[in-house]
Amino acid sequence: MSLLVLSAQDVDSASATFDIKDWILSAAPVFVQLDNMTKGLSNDIILPHRSSVSTESYTALFMPTRMARTETTIKVVSVPKRNTGVGLSATTLVLDENSGVVKAVINASNLTALRNAAGSLLATQTVGPPRPEVLVVFGAGRQIAAHAQLFLKAYSCINRCVIVNRSLNSRTDNLCASLRSQFPNIRIELGKAVDGIAENGFDLEQAVRDADVICTATSSTEPLFDSNWVKPGAHINLIGSYTPEMREVDGDLFKRSGVVIVDSKDACLIEAGELIRAGMTPDDLVQLGELVDIDGQPNSGRILEVGLKSPGIERPSRNITRVLVR
Repeated sequence: MSLLVLSAQDVDSASATFDIKDWILSAAPVFVQLDNMTKGLSNDIILPHRSSVSTESYTALFMPTRMARTETTIKVVSVPKRNTGVGLSATTLVLDENSGVVKAVINASNLTALRNAAGSLLATQTVGPPRPEVLVVFGAGRQIAAHAQLFLKAYSCINRCVIVNRSLNSRTDNLCASLRSQFPNIRIELGKAVDGIAENGFDLEQAVRDADVICTATSSTEPLFDSNWVKPGAHINLIGSYTPEMREVDGDLFKRSGVVIVDSKDACLIEAGELIRAGMTPDDLVQLGELVDIDGQPNSGRILEVGLKSPGIERPSRNITRVLVR
């Protein structure tokens, strides 16, 4: 059997042909299937909790997934413990359905970012403001680049995008330059803030107060901003934390919302530091798959202030991987 190898460039070329509807259609069915599985309505997904190996330099995460009538995949993500300048390394293996032999190896670094962005976009379109004008993002890596690009493409009404990072460097400069080139009619701003404290004259409070949509993708262990600054009706996508020690917002934000949308109750209550510290229970959470159908259309009219909390478990990218391999 021949082995298909897709490089980062191959993945970028293929995903560039996707429009916004393609991303939504790749994400929605998996959230719905996951919700059905957790309710005992379906056995279409086999999703063991991810395992990890930690070294002095990185933490490696191993995430197997199986969906009925499709191939089994295993994603390996390496999270560096120091700033290496290259971001997350991710590789997905696809197994042949009949023999179990590895039939494809895919550079999934950008795919992981696109997967998370697609899930965030689906959640925002389902319960977020219908015509957001200001997008504020925290972080400057692949995750935030994918979120900014996808959201600015999806919402022509956005006229301002503020990028907040704990350091200003070539990566933040390159991200701003790329977004300004792609979206010349949108005001792209850059600010520095560390653990919720702005630096270099940046007005973090005003940026958060102005935000209609906020996306965070950091490994912070302290809140990125004061939750009291968030205006009613704003939608927040929290992507970064994946351990109980990490948190990107304080617990008061969840208490204000009453209900929080998650991709998986079980995974979030094990891994999402914000929810754990806030003392959230399954009754406080709503899975995104309850709110949409397989086409990504909303089936609930609930509007929630706080948006998607996802620790990044492997689901929507599983569906996107299948599309890329075919």
